[in-house]
Amino acid sequence: MDVEAVAHRESAIAIKVRLPRDLERFRVAHVQNAALGVPAHVTLVYPFVPAEQLDAAVRRRIARAVASQPPFSFRLSTVRRWPNTLYLAVDPAAPFEAMVRSIVAAFPEYPPYGGAFPYVPHVTLAEGEESAIAELVAPPLPAGRHRVTRVLLIAQGRDARWRLKWTFALPPVDPGAGLRAR
Repeated sequence: MDVEAVAHRESAIAIKVRLPRDLERFRVAHVQNAALGVPAHVTLVYPFVPAEQLDAAVRRRIARAVASQPPFSFRLSTVRRWPNTLYLAVDPAAPFEAMVRSIVAAFPEYPPYGGAFPYVPHVTLAEGEESAIAELVAPPLPAGRHRVTRVLLIAQGRDARWRLKWTFALPPVDPGAGLRAR
């Protein structure tokens, strides 16, 4: 086992996405960390707090950060490419961006992607060399909307596999909110 991987186990905050069977098979075949237990997801913050530093205080900070974000719906809108990535864009992006701003306000030392790239909410379908990605054709997009009611923290174990560590429920929407008494 790689000692470096054990010494620097990672974590991420994400929203799990359920993909149709054919699209999930495609993703698992073309995304390396899928074999290590990473589910289809929209990343919110990665890399996050090292797995060995996740404690009750970190959990409380995450819970407070997401508590202000209401549940929302989105759809997977189009297949797009970056040089080494084939991905599904999400629509609308604004609720994901709001969630990220809230988490980064609580953890400014952990911007998405270490601050190397602007945040673009998406579901990765394939990763690899640009020439290989250019040849791929993803199965058809799933129809319908996805409802986000919880946020996940996943982390690497000592065996380098990713597992669900914590789940954070988004606060329920008050059906009477916004209504005025007459």
